[in-house]
This record gives sequence, C-alpha cells and structure tokens, in this order.
Amino acid sequence: MLFTFVQRIICSLTIPDGKSLKIDKFIFTPSFEGERQARYIQAIVDANTQEEAKIIARKAFNEFLAKLTLIDNSKYILEEQLSVSDESSTTVHTMAMSLSYSVANDGNLIKNKYEKAFKFKHPKKTPLRLYQEGIQLDNPFEKFKSFYRVLESYYTTKNITKWILKQNPKTEMKIDKHDNPVTIYTWIRIKLSHSKNSKKDLKPLLLSSLDDVRQVNRCLPKMKELAREIIREMEDV
Repeated sequence: MLFTFVQRIICSLTIPDGKSLKIDKFIFTPSFEGERQARYIQAIVDANTQEEAKIIARKAFNEFLAKLTLIDNSKYILEEQLSVSDESSTTVHTMAMSLSYSVANDGNLIKNKYEKAFKFKHPKKTPLRLYQEGIQLDNPFEKFKSFYRVLESYYTTKNITKWILKQNPKTEMKIDKHDNPVTIYTWIRIKLSHSKNSKKDLKPLLLSSLDDVRQVNRCLPKMKELAREIIREMEDV
C-alpha cells in the first residue's frame, strides 16, 4: 500500500516557480502557490501498514536531509506535525524532529548540485549523519566532537593525523598523553572526551571556561571544513 507523508520543515530552500521542487524522490512545497519558501516536504512510501510506513519515512527523510546538509551546509529541521494519508484515510501523527532558518538557497541550484554529487552513488550513512548533527547542534563542544567523529568514521587517530597534515602541512601540533604528536584537532577531541585529570591524562576542556570555549570556537570552522572535505573525498561526492 502507498502512503503519502507530508511534514512541515523549516529550512533555507527556495522554490523558484512557487509551486513545488522535486529533489530525488522528495517534493518540497510552499504554504500556498506563489510563495517561494519551502515549507513542507513530501514523500511516498510503500508499506504494509501505516506504522511500518512511518518508520520507513522517518529513515528516508533523515538520510535525504543529511545529504542535502552536505551540499549547502544549512540546517534542515522537521517540525513535529506529520500528516499521513493513504487511499482511505488521513491522520496526523507526531515525529520527534526539528530545523532552523538561514539565508535563502536557490532550490534549483541545490537540486543540480545534489544530483551531480549523489547520482548513482551510495555514500556511507554514518559520516553524513554525524556531519548533519554537527551542523544542527548549538553547543560548540558537541559540534566539534560530531565533526571530528566524521573523520573517525574513516580513519584511526594515527591516520587522521596523516590525513589532516596532507590537507595542511602547517597544521598546529600538540603532544598527547602518550607523548605522540597529534594535530590541534585531535588534541581538542581528546580533551573534550575525557573528564578525568591525572598525570597521564589531559586536562579536560570546560564550557564554564571562557578560554576553553574560545579555543574550541577558534578551531571549529576548520574542523567543520575538514569533516566536509573528508566525506567528499572518501565518497567521491
């Protein structure tokens, strides 16, 4: 049975013709014809029951929006209200998702970039999800960890260091607790992930410390850039 899911979305995507914008198997629509802001996203799901369709739709929306996030670096937040219709009924459910608004992005341009990047390709889902998570989070420490975990999806710490240095040989270096050289990004990642402080451990970074927050924020834009670059390189998108 085919189920149609329509969910309200907050995003920066525009609809050039004011009617609809189809990207992949998903359709963005405005609140009314003529409005150029995408307000809803629609998908058709084939399933045996409405509950099964709901699970499939949730997964499909998440995977699709993670790809879009990689394309335009924007937030895509699904609001809770979700309408589900089939051949015989229309009901309303809730899904625990949410997004934020930024500068408008031309829908046709994003569509062309998406199709060029992902046509006939099946990128790993975990790094895309982590990158999307990093874009949506507000806490700078959590954002940094999400972006760094994208690199960890592909390499061990030693190889992460090699890869980062390949991108920028002049990257700032630090020494970890084992006296091994690591990049400033790995060093911050370690300090964000350890709450203990001993002779063999690095002192953790704290949100309550203005200096610690400044240090993370200083490296955050480059960490985000590295996360995006490694996905594009490893997945050829």
